[in-house]
Amino acid sequence: MPYASDPRGAKGRCQMKVILQEEVISLGEPGKVVDVAPGYARNFLIPRKLAVYANSGQLKRVGTQKDPARAEAGETANPRDD
Repeated sequence: MPYASDPRGAKGRCQMKVILQEEVISLGEPGKVVDVAPGYARNFLIPRKLAVYANSGQLKRVGTQKDPARAEAGETANPRDD
């Protein structure tokens, strides 16, 4: 059984985290952090600029981009009755 910190997925294969830059039908929308096979990321997603490596700097950037959207969505979802 793989440990929580083990980079291998449920099937025992190595996985790597990437951040999607464009919509990929089988994976998700832009800004989503996904685990994919290293070869799929290296040979398909990254050369076509569909994704970037998910390093700490990129993850912080994605986190700060999502926070304003959540705050704005929260404000518009609950308008004040004043």
